[in-house]
Amino acid sequence: MREPIDLLRDTEFFSDLDQEALEEMARACQYIEVPRGNILFSEGEKAESFYILAYGRMGVWSGRRRISEVHPMECVGEVALLRDGNRTNTVKAERDCLLLELTREAFEKLLEQHPRAMLKVALHVTDRLAGSYVQQTKPPQSIAVVPLTGHPEFEDFCKRLQVSLNKFNPTTLAEPRDEVPGIGWFNELEQEAGTVLYQCRTGLCEWSERCLRQADRVMLVGLKDEPVGPGVHEQYWSGLHKREGKLLLTLIGFGQAKRTSKWLEGRDNVQVHHLDWNKYPDRIARFINRKAFGLVLGGGGARGLAHVGVFRALEERGIKPDLVAGTSMGGFCAALIASGRSAAEVERDLRWTWIDAGPFLDFNLPLYSLVKGDRVRGRLVRLFGHRHIEDLDIPFFCMTADITNAQSVVHDRGLLYRWLAVGMSIPGVAPPYPYNGRLLLDGGLLNNLPVDVASEHGCGEILAINVDPKEEMAIQDADFEGTLSKQLWRKLTGTTTAPHIVEVLIRVTTLTNAAAIGRMRHLIDHYVQPDTDRFGLFDFHMADDIVKSGYEAMMAYDFTPTTHSV
Repeated sequence: MREPIDLLRDTEFFSDLDQEALEEMARACQYIEVPRGNILFSEGEKAESFYILAYGRMGVWSGRRRISEVHPMECVGEVALLRDGNRTNTVKAERDCLLLELTREAFEKLLEQHPRAMLKVALHVTDRLAGSYVQQTKPPQSIAVVPLTGHPEFEDFCKRLQVSLNKFNPTTLAEPRDEVPGIGWFNELEQEAGTVLYQCRTGLCEWSERCLRQADRVMLVGLKDEPVGPGVHEQYWSGLHKREGKLLLTLIGFGQAKRTSKWLEGRDNVQVHHLDWNKYPDRIARFINRKAFGLVLGGGGARGLAHVGVFRALEERGIKPDLVAGTSMGGFCAALIASGRSAAEVERDLRWTWIDAGPFLDFNLPLYSLVKGDRVRGRLVRLFGHRHIEDLDIPFFCMTADITNAQSVVHDRGLLYRWLAVGMSIPGVAPPYPYNGRLLLDGGLLNNLPVDVASEHGCGEILAINVDPKEEMAIQDADFEGTLSKQLWRKLTGTTTAPHIVEVLIRVTTLTNAAAIGRMRHLIDHYVQPDTDRFGLFDFHMADDIVKSGYEAMMAYDFTPTTHSV
């Protein structure tokens, strides 16, 4: 443990004090320990002390929102103390913390005897109140790596993960120790390295507990074909995070994914990664460092065939997405990519689904919808079988819209064919899907280009493909006059200029999408919008031209993910 006077001298707040003042202040201070998850002080409390953080890290909360953090050698609580007021925020320990406490009485005595210290304090508080206080860069990441079984590959996995992480940030691997060091040792380790991997033991020993208390996130490592339920490490981690109400877990497996749903039983907040060092050697490292490349594909009926051309262009450049996602037809294309298909295979399966297999509209007595949707579902089952989303080679999600609560629903687990079919259920055309008291329809109703969800899934670089036409629906020459038989004849002979009924329905229900994309543009690093103005929602017979439009648009865009150059 450092001497109080050394800590004070290294704190910018007091670095200008002379030796006499430092010694007097050091005698007035005392060390206190705050275990991880505990509260240092709460919003609304009377301020009776202020603190200097020696080791650990603390989060600053306003209500339920985390607004900042406190790092070693930083002060906390001094503003309310000087203003003789109440705490305006809640401060919680996010590590096992050691702090130097100075009470109000001791602080006031110091300021009377050393006015220079008062000036330093006043300037510091003024900066904070004026909003010019700049917080330090976020502290080093720490990851507790937990073996769910005693398999021999675990130690090798930790070493290979360290090598991969080193490409992005200097990384230290802390292997198990019989004699567990104090928090000072852990603090110095994290200050010296960009990322620290804490290799836990199979059992919940003192070393593993300390690693979990130091960790920003937990990575669970297990064999894909040997699923096990939540263990003691997860229970311990959950206990540390009761107040925050969240778990940051990453499930890693080896070999072919077949039973991932068994791994997810009892684990709600888990991000799944299927390890393949040969195909995706650094994907996990990119997600950890928030540098993963996400490909997000928008909905648009037949226009979605442009995604095939986009993917072909990426494939020719050797660019592989770390996550692929989409809405409606974009979700379908994304699922084909996520299952490991090549661009040629994606195009083959799209053509078979929408063109080669014949008409997909199975008309229905229009009580709830114009079609039943059985044919599309049947084709999806033939393509994907009963494969689950969480078994896909590449992380994936698709979207549906809950019309009972007007909420977007994210699907990153469950039967793939089911959520793809529901996600392409055009309102009024296909029936809604009842699920857990909700009615779900085409995801494009509420989020046709889900870049916000991709960002929440850990993507730090996003390529968004919008296949909506750039021009508005052309109706100036549309002829709606005449009898029903006259209009029907025009439709049958192809001489009508009026928009298709489904296009009208889609246009009405997606009017807000352009505005939504505008609001999310700050999340989009790369934006491509192929020229699809001359294609309608059901122009699958123009597949060649639509695919070409996507390919040309992507090839014209100078693009390489920054992280793929690492």
